[in-house]
Amino acid sequence: MRIRSLKHLMEVVIAMVHPQSITILGSSAFLAHDPDLGERGHPLELSLDADLLIVPCDERQAAVIHEAVGEGSLFHREYGVYADLMRPEIVTTLPKGWEGRCLPLGEYPSVRCVDPYDLAIVKLVLGRDKDMDLLKALCSGFMGQ
Repeated sequence: MRIRSLKHLMEVVIAMVHPQSITILGSSAFLAHDPDLGERGHPLELSLDADLLIVPCDERQAAVIHEAVGEGSLFHREYGVYADLMRPEIVTTLPKGWEGRCLPLGEYPSVRCVDPYDLAIVKLVLGRDKDMDLLKALCSGFMGQ
């Protein structure tokens, strides 16, 4: 996912539900640290979704957001990216103190991204093949290999 696609997605969600805050929890959160990660030939080039924790968000709002910008929506078909809403319980998987380490997403004061190190810890704990492949690609890029 490119940074401009992530920002476009945030603009639409903000316009729809006017949330108090949005936290980007998944791999697309790495884009706040390094926007180039979504460009051609980089690890997030093929990432299509943004995992979002929206506060507040009730079931009705979640349904509206999913229909408008969720997987399979017209937005997804038109722009190639989509929002995947997370339940509030997801924060229990994050390291202690994660909220204080979040990074802002550009000019969107209500949008923040999980710190890359906190996200890497979660991905290591999960140990899924796709997460390990992403972390290996990110490490090799940071180490110049």
